[in-house]
Amino acid sequence: METGKPNILALACNDTRLFVGFEQGQLLVYDTASLFSPGSDSVTPIHIQQGQAGVRQISPNPGTEQNLSNIVAVVRSNASVTLYNMKLESQGGWVAEDAVSVPVAGTCLAYSVLARKKTNAISFQLRGLPKANT
Repeated sequence: METGKPNILALACNDTRLFVGFEQGQLLVYDTASLFSPGSDSVTPIHIQQGQAGVRQISPNPGTEQNLSNIVAVVRSNASVTLYNMKLESQGGWVAEDAVSVPVAGTCLAYSVLARKKTNAISFQLRGLPKANT
């Protein structure tokens, strides 16, 4: 499998999944039980997603809510943010509205604990972009 250069690693879903992001846009998910078990067999990803823009950040949801803890946010070099479940199925997202916001979007993603407690939803603040709720 031709993948390119990995640039981001993130553990998610109570450390049961390892996400690997690549500069060329590909996103892989591994089952950590397979990765950290003895043996010399090669380990293949359980899910693969081809992206059109490089992965800049992978942020797993730090919460413990059953319907939200399996969500990760992926920021790409084209200033898009996509929310994925553990099978890399899109659960929503957004894109910067103007070219001025594009460089900023690739560096500043954070979950809002206070907003999540009030609304039972995922809330993000991207510095330099309008607040986005999903």
